[in-house]
Amino acid sequence: MTPQLRQAIGMLSCDNRDLAAFLRIQAATNPFLEVAPLQEPPHPPVPRAPGSSGGVALSADGVAAPEGSLIAHVLREIGLAFPEGPDRRTALHFAEALEPTGWLGRPLSAIAADAGVTRDRAEAVLARLQQIEPAGLFARDLAECLRLQALDAGDMTQPLAAVLDHLDFIGRGDLAAMGRATGLSREEIMAALGVLRGYDPKPGARFDAPAPPPAPPDLIARREGGDWTVEIDGSGLPCVRLREDDTGAAVLSENERRLLDSARWLERAVEQRNLTVLRVGAELVRRQGRFLVDGPAHMRPMTRRHLADALGLHESTVSRVTSGLSMATPRGTLSLRSFFSVALPSADNAEGVAAAGVRDAIRALIQAEDPAAPLSDRDIAAHFAGQGITLARRTVAKYREVLGIEGSARRRSRAKDMR
Repeated sequence: MTPQLRQAIGMLSCDNRDLAAFLRIQAATNPFLEVAPLQEPPHPPVPRAPGSSGGVALSADGVAAPEGSLIAHVLREIGLAFPEGPDRRTALHFAEALEPTGWLGRPLSAIAADAGVTRDRAEAVLARLQQIEPAGLFARDLAECLRLQALDAGDMTQPLAAVLDHLDFIGRGDLAAMGRATGLSREEIMAALGVLRGYDPKPGARFDAPAPPPAPPDLIARREGGDWTVEIDGSGLPCVRLREDDTGAAVLSENERRLLDSARWLERAVEQRNLTVLRVGAELVRRQGRFLVDGPAHMRPMTRRHLADALGLHESTVSRVTSGLSMATPRGTLSLRSFFSVALPSADNAEGVAAAGVRDAIRALIQAEDPAAPLSDRDIAAHFAGQGITLARRTVAKYREVLGIEGSARRRSRAKDMR
């Protein structure tokens, strides 16, 4: 398999944003390739009004941060510990470099340069920041994170300090080398490790992390009248253009010709990728239109093989396209994987019924049941048997667990507790 073929196959499973990032890297190393700027969706406004509510807290500089988040906690502490002045501004530069783990994500020298202070001044500010609870915040590596917690807990001993100084041996599982480097016995090393295991290597992770913004869909399906249209979402669509020299290819060097050929191939590959994604999306909508309009009960059984046969594609191609892409529909943004469902035998339908529709029907049955006499899995299987749908009791139990619904005995007990 050639590198170009591997790239073409990989692009099938890339969503629009990942593909744009890949193409920007290609354009940076190929003077004949131009990628149109990615149109980022607008970010929602951040409330800044003093005393604002709704889960938003004001930072040390009046910038809003989600209440309960690591950054909100750190900014409140900076506001208390640092009065107005250069040290406060330096502390905010450290806060910007904080990772969700609670560690610093940038070298101290880079933070000092951004803040316009000397390394010694930055070290002094960092030492004060490392006093913020929980212990271990603003550490530069794992050893420092654990050392800060040991000092805070009053656990620091000479053996523990020696183990922390040579923590890389633990990562390699070489206790003998640790013993030679520290002069500690195996028992002393194991005792120190027992203490370290009680610490939190990621103290920032205990805070509520703000939810990442949802990724834009790769496809958009719209229904106008009785007709559907499917298009690629332009907000994340990478646009590839060629920059060809006006003097013509004859004067290009061998390396330049190679780069130009690569750019031309990439342009065609992206065009083919987009066409394949559109064809797959359109066929999904054509087959599952009733599901998009009327809900899961109207989903048709369909596998990737069915789709591949209909489009004249290889099943692996369909699998790659549908593995990570999504589509905006009247029912919300759905992953392309959610359009597939295996068939269950049905006496009234030659192609069977979709398992997704059966799961939705099970949910509806249980929601409508008498809480004092909940339906057992056997009762539910019998209900579907009366409709000509063969469903084993263990299959009902599996679907119920997928839906996050407890068994009948637990539902009955819960109903009694609520009376």
